[in-house]
Amino acid sequence: DLFDFVVFYSDEWVQGGGVDDLGSGYGVYAKVYDAQGNEKLDIDVADQRREWWPMLAGGDSHALLVWQQFVPGRIDARLKAAVLDPATGSLTDPVVLHERLEYYNYNVAWLPDVHRFLLVASADGKGFAYLLDDAGHVTASLACMPATVREAGIAVAPTATAQPTAVAYTPAADGRLLQLRASGDALTLAGTLPTASGQRADWRPIGSLGLFTDAGQLVWLSLTDAGLVQYRVDPQMA
Repeated sequence: DLFDFVVFYSDEWVQGGGVDDLGSGYGVYAKVYDAQGNEKLDIDVADQRREWWPMLAGGDSHALLVWQQFVPGRIDARLKAAVLDPATGSLTDPVVLHERLEYYNYNVAWLPDVHRFLLVASADGKGFAYLLDDAGHVTASLACMPATVREAGIAVAPTATAQPTAVAYTPAADGRLLQLRASGDALTLAGTLPTASGQRADWRPIGSLGLFTDAGQLVWLSLTDAGLVQYRVDPQMA
């Protein structure tokens, strides 16, 4: 059904360990609903395990599910992923994409121009990125980028040319935006951008989102302790 919705969520909590010894979630699960809100499928992705912080991107026919796994005695996590077919409820075997993830520092988006999922994350103070197809196979990767920002979004640029490429943006911890360029089997860090004022942003690790205007400018909305802050970015300045 073209109009199915996938919800990916975590449930319960276990005290102790994790960031500031605050604990972890206790399982990740998926549900599929039809356009009228009726539940069609209920999938235990990782039932009653210390795995949580679910992130999802919906593709043409599949959804990429990404989450983190608690590792006892460590201050970092494992980054895990699986692909869900919402038509059947079938789930690929979960895989560990990265062994030493910085907690909560990852996100995923669908790149429709190249039919790939883009995942960006950080570990050991450096960023990394993967392209995955709708079977969950990694088709390209970047092992070393500027560190990304916890809970930051990924903004996918509108189609600009007929070429089979996609461009996406995500914040870097040093106050810039990263510009990533992808084809089906290639991924490059194409550039970095300051804000339109020429200054670097004070990204906060509590959520942000990029939106494109009709004129092709990028507006990045970032939550801060003092409220919502808006940054404008010219993609041509990469």
